[in-house]
Amino acid sequence: MDQVVRIFTEKKPGFDAPARLLQQELQEYLGIKGLRRVRLIYRYDLLLKEEEKDRVLAALFPETLADRVFVEELPLATTDYLLIKEPLLGQFHPKEAGASQAIALLTGRPEPPVRVAEILVLSGDLSGADLEGIKSYWLNPLAAQEGRWEKPASLQPTLAAPSQVAVLEGFIAKSEEELAALGEELGLAMSPADLRFCQAYFRDREQRDPTVTEIRILDTYWSDHCRHKTFNTPITAVTIEESPLTKPIQTAYEAYLAAREALAPAGDRPLCLMDLATASMKELRRLGHLEDLEESEETNAASIRITVDRDGRPEKWLLMFKNETHN
Repeated sequence: MDQVVRIFTEKKPGFDAPARLLQQELQEYLGIKGLRRVRLIYRYDLLLKEEEKDRVLAALFPETLADRVFVEELPLATTDYLLIKEPLLGQFHPKEAGASQAIALLTGRPEPPVRVAEILVLSGDLSGADLEGIKSYWLNPLAAQEGRWEKPASLQPTLAAPSQVAVLEGFIAKSEEELAALGEELGLAMSPADLRFCQAYFRDREQRDPTVTEIRILDTYWSDHCRHKTFNTPITAVTIEESPLTKPIQTAYEAYLAAREALAPAGDRPLCLMDLATASMKELRRLGHLEDLEESEETNAASIRITVDRDGRPEKWLLMFKNETHN
């Protein structure tokens, strides 16, 4: 019969650099002077059969020069403070995946569920505000959640029934001022003009109010990252501040303007960061210096022709290169 087995692992003093670095960050960045010690511990909950337990623990969690291993019980002082974080349901965790794969190899069974949590054991004179500050700094709510100490009886996730998706009642009838206020209320990246465009679509094509989910999805793909709004925003004036680098910056800027004009008369084509980022490539191509560039309809990344030595034989490959300059 399967049972949940709990293992704790901790680096021994001298090998606990991550814990000491985190302690330094908390003391210096957050100003928590009462913090005396930080222990960083990984907790593994494994689903094992009784006859597999000793073999799996010996293979996966041996006591080494650098590691301490505790089975079921973690030694703590009565004055210690605990913070626990677990990956969100569905969030990939390399330690969970690695342990599950290793158990499958050892037992010959399908990969079993494994749950991993990180535990901070904090010692010192800490206030409630100190603990909240540490938790906020250490736990990213987009990837993790606060964990519980109690060992679960099962590692199968319990999935709550999804709630009814909310509808933005009256969306298609809102005035411009009401749409702008809604955008502010929901913290949307879309401008009032964008929202009016969405309103017209749902009013004229769908003939219904959108759900909150639909607007959120539209807003995500309407974002600056996806639409390059910042990069395509016209630059109306350029001022170069006085500094030791003023002259080379001015020279580079003038070279850019000259190349831009050589590529095509500027006319009404606005100056923008996107143009600045791509002008050098276009100029090199105009001068014939990009013979290895593969030109196609793919404009989201560069395709470069290269020759690869594969098992002693040359092969023609396309190397895809993408530089996310706007992250």
